[in-house]
Amino acid sequence: MYILKGIITTALAILYSAATAQDSGVVFDQYQFNFGTVYEEEGSVYHIFMFRNDGNEAVSMAFANPSCKCITANFSKNKVMPGGTGEVEITFSPSGSMGETFRSVELVNSKNQLMGVLEITANVIPANRSIQERFYYSIADMVYASRMNIPFGYVYKGESITKSFYLANASSKNIEIKIETSNNQYLTVDYPHEIKPNDETPVNITYSAPSDNDFFATLVDTLYIYVNGNKTRMNATTKALFVKALDTTSLQPSMRTYPSAAECKEGKGEITIYNDGKADLEIYQVEIPPNVNTNLQAGILIKPNESFIVKISLKNREKATLNIFTNDTLRPYKELIFN
Repeated sequence: MYILKGIITTALAILYSAATAQDSGVVFDQYQFNFGTVYEEEGSVYHIFMFRNDGNEAVSMAFANPSCKCITANFSKNKVMPGGTGEVEITFSPSGSMGETFRSVELVNSKNQLMGVLEITANVIPANRSIQERFYYSIADMVYASRMNIPFGYVYKGESITKSFYLANASSKNIEIKIETSNNQYLTVDYPHEIKPNDETPVNITYSAPSDNDFFATLVDTLYIYVNGNKTRMNATTKALFVKALDTTSLQPSMRTYPSAAECKEGKGEITIYNDGKADLEIYQVEIPPNVNTNLQAGILIKPNESFIVKISLKNREKATLNIFTNDTLRPYKELIFN
């Protein structure tokens, strides 16, 4: 088994100075780690994230919410006293993955507070197996795709991010490929127009965010794939969140919402936004569906240790989701779900 372990060589005081404070007072030395090139046949890799308790109370980690079964978090449930340190070992199994891969895990303490969101990336080189064994999605006869959902996460102002998925031709003849997308000026797709027999090749998807600090957006796009002029059985989907990079200081807002999803009665619902941080929480932008009336709007400030009750009414009493962008450095984007 190939094991890749992160080695921390810098003093903790320096490591934590640039990190973001959490609701619980926990600060990690880093929130992202790139494993680089990982070979599927060599097995799992892991990295250790260090953290320090900068709060005034002892904290203990309770559970983890991984984005995929391929990622696990190992940690001690013992209490970490103020000023104390701990570690979380994140293990990634590359089995079944291919190419650029993004995974995340949310860590929650015993008070059900979010302690941090840790992210890992890797360029996975698949094992030498047949196309049918390695590719999960059959999108046309003898044509396969490595994945059909490509999440981008945050794309910061003025930044471009490229992610890929693979198409493979398991047939004995050349195939022609065409991909159509919605008319999105911030999205570009580079793909092969022909794939030879028993060959596989990447489709490169790029989101480029404008440098305008007042532009926030939730972008969800569909890639329509055609093989030899015929639309395939499945479409690829992408999602990107355009946000602006936020400076981290010792005084930060910290957003918490309750409930996680509101039950609407007679077309009305409420979700409370709490600011558990030490600075004003500002609502930068709100994406409101056309079937919703709400009191939530851009420019609202929520003072530290105060809250704001979001009230909505549904015009047709269907489900609705409000997308909000804030100056919370940990989670600048949040979905408010009303059922």
